[in-house]
Amino acid sequence: MRACHDSGILLPKEVVVKAAESWRDLQGPAGGWSYGPKNNSAYGSMTAGAIAALTICDYILENDWKKDAVLAAGLGWLANTFIVTDNPHRPGPHHFYYLYAVERAGILYGTDKIGRFDWYREGASYLIINQFDDGSWNKKPVDTCFAILFLRKSTRPLVASVDRKPGQ
Repeated sequence: MRACHDSGILLPKEVVVKAAESWRDLQGPAGGWSYGPKNNSAYGSMTAGAIAALTICDYILENDWKKDAVLAAGLGWLANTFIVTDNPHRPGPHHFYYLYAVERAGILYGTDKIGRFDWYREGASYLIINQFDDGSWNKKPVDTCFAILFLRKSTRPLVASVDRKPGQ
């Protein structure tokens, strides 16, 4: 949705509103998100991804995402569970995807800290220490790609736009 919006492809406002409502409806009671019904156990990568997606919806709708209580609750969940050594509440193969999701959430929301944590400094330190001599992470191309995306801060920040509004 953001790529369409930023390139001048205007989505009907009701589409963006519906997407935002869906993210809001799927948030769990503790503030996190899972991949599925909101009664599933929330975990890091999905919560960071949901924060990024809902921030984009607010941006397109020209809402102040810094005043969005749902996003604040999501960031609170991330702050309470923040680690860089694994995907909170879902350890295993999606660790590097989680780090990239944190990068997207932090940059899109526009924050250097998640709670008391400097998400970039801690994530970058972890990645630099854990890079293999051959330049890879976890000896997997996909994990290496996610690590590089994180380290490069590859996500473009959101900039308020007065000339592109949904449905116009």
